[in-house]
Amino acid sequence: MCGRLGIDILLEGAEKLRLQRQLIKMERRDNASPGTRVPVIRRTVAAGTTDNELVPLHWGLVPSWMESWRPGDILSCARGETVGDKPSFRSAYKRRRCLIPARVWYEWQQGGKGSKKQPWLFRLRSAPQMLIAGIWEQWTPRHPDDVQEPLESFAIVTTEPNAFCARIHDRMPVILAEEAWDTWLDPQTPRPQLDALIKPWANDDIEAWRVTKSINDARYQGPDCMTPVEAPPEQPELFGELFEAS
Repeated sequence: MCGRLGIDILLEGAEKLRLQRQLIKMERRDNASPGTRVPVIRRTVAAGTTDNELVPLHWGLVPSWMESWRPGDILSCARGETVGDKPSFRSAYKRRRCLIPARVWYEWQQGGKGSKKQPWLFRLRSAPQMLIAGIWEQWTPRHPDDVQEPLESFAIVTTEPNAFCARIHDRMPVILAEEAWDTWLDPQTPRPQLDALIKPWANDDIEAWRVTKSINDARYQGPDCMTPVEAPPEQPELFGELFEAS
């Protein structure tokens, strides 16, 4: 999965995304978590347009057919291998796809007995920001007396990891190159073309390091979220090679 994100303003490529509306002021958050609103890029809802908009959506997809939902019901990630077939995701995958701008993502390494999991930061070497593939959905109350408000939500699409990321986690987000952005956002793109985009990013374009365990708390937004920390004494060199992909 992709447990957390580091997000910022759009650093580059905004003109190529044809953003006609920005319904959120993007601010830097170094530990954005599921259950919060995160800026995403999607095709403008108006029919027939090829323009895009930047909007705040709830991270954690709520299927449109659910009677009601609770915070624990949300789906923060969708496996790319099955996203087009699972009832919770297939409608969104077919027509409602989005891009999530992020500087970094975080994954957690399993700790030893009695110890907390170790968070790791991952980022691209070639660019200060990446655009991650996502799907979005709109949920509306099913009953007139429902007290819940309508909700637009999204999930990140994940894939099997490349060899570099696999040393820490068994999944990674689908990162899309510039030439794939429009294909992904276009609601008319046929499924075979979409499926071809679900693959790991290049092994040699990713770097990673351990970060503070303070980010295990989703509320933590300290200035050291992205600062590298040393390996614990019991693992002085175990993952040292992760600072450079082989």
